[in-house]
Amino acid sequence: MSGANVPHTGSQRPPYTTYIPHTGKEHGLDLVGRIRALSPAPILVLTAYGSEEVAVRALRAGVSDYLRKPFNLEDLKTSLSRLIR
Repeated sequence: MSGANVPHTGSQRPPYTTYIPHTGKEHGLDLVGRIRALSPAPILVLTAYGSEEVAVRALRAGVSDYLRKPFNLEDLKTSLSRLIR
């Protein structure tokens, strides 16, 4: 899904939102506000390009959780379990 094609979910809460950030047009964090405006669905960022500064920006922008690659399977499972409650 590109930034220009974030689907409108109406009143339904989708189980997840998927976005592959490096399209060359927009940074993934630029879309967080747009996704948040459309849906309260949890947003989990998985990135290989993150830093502590980017993690803080992501969380302030409304991301529910943030994992930097490489991450272990237990961290992913813990995050997903928290987000689907």
